[in-house]
Parts: sequence; C-alpha cells; structure tokens
Amino acid sequence: MMEHSRRAESRVAGHGIALRAGVELPDWSVVSSPAAEAALAAIFDAFGFASRWSGRTKEEDRVHQALLRAWGRHGRAPEIWAGHPWPDVVFVGGGGNVALYDALLPALPAGTRLVANGVTLETEALLAQLHAAHGGSLLRIELAQAAPLGTMRGWQPLRPVVQWSVTL
Repeated sequence: MMEHSRRAESRVAGHGIALRAGVELPDWSVVSSPAAEAALAAIFDAFGFASRWSGRTKEEDRVHQALLRAWGRHGRAPEIWAGHPWPDVVFVGGGGNVALYDALLPALPAGTRLVANGVTLETEALLAQLHAAHGGSLLRIELAQAAPLGTMRGWQPLRPVVQWSVTL
C-alpha cells in the first residue's frame, strides 16, 4: 500500500458514495473503472511516476473493497451531500450533467479540488464549457489495447476519457 494516505472524509460525486470520517484510505482509493485506472496509470507512466496500482495485492484489494462497503454511504447527488462536511476533493465519474454541476459548483467551498471524467460526446462538450468558464486543466486520454487482427495483432482503441480538473 502507499505510504501517503489521507483521511477519507470525501464523497465520490456521481457515484453516490460517501466515506465516513476517520477512515484511512490511500489517495487512489477511488477509481471509477478499470479503464479509468488504466488511463491514470498511463499518465503516471508518461510523467515518470510509479504506478500506484501495480503493487496492490489481492488481499489489499479485498481490504479496500471491505472498507468501501463498511464505511461507504450510498445515495444520489445532491441528497448525499446533506449533513456532511465537504471534502478536499470531489470526483465525478461519467454521467455528470448540467443539473449536477449547477448544484455542485456553487456549493463547493473555495479551495476544493474537483475532478470530473466523461466518455460521451455530450459530457465532453459540457466539460469543455466548464473548463472555459472556470479554468483548470482539460485532458483527453486515449488508450488502445492489443487485440487479434487476422493472424496478427493490432491496436483496438478504447473509448477516450476526458478529464476536467480545477481547484475552486
């Protein structure tokens, strides 16, 4: 497991999961999908960072999943936010929409980091608009995996992931 941990007092917007205060989890404790995990691993590799996932054993993964089940709070935005302190970072997986961001952005305290991912054309356009209005960084990650191609192999593209990241 990583040496760097943080208090898990955060919610995963869009996924409807809120971690209870006092639970210690690594920063990589919230990954929206294997494709997003692969995309982030590719970014880490591209920038010379060690992969945060390669050293995780099956036992550590089981502990991670058990902690999420035991300490997670399930619901839908914006109801999931009621009565809970805001986290330092909010993650929005795929499925973000105008209504979500119209409710989320004014509610987040200054200094909160927002990281939003999208794979559809509509979400990509929305994230581009939010980037234009609020700044931050906009990243498009495209991956491909080797797959059979006749008697040989070729690259099979995966859906690109667009990520908007901003500190409000």
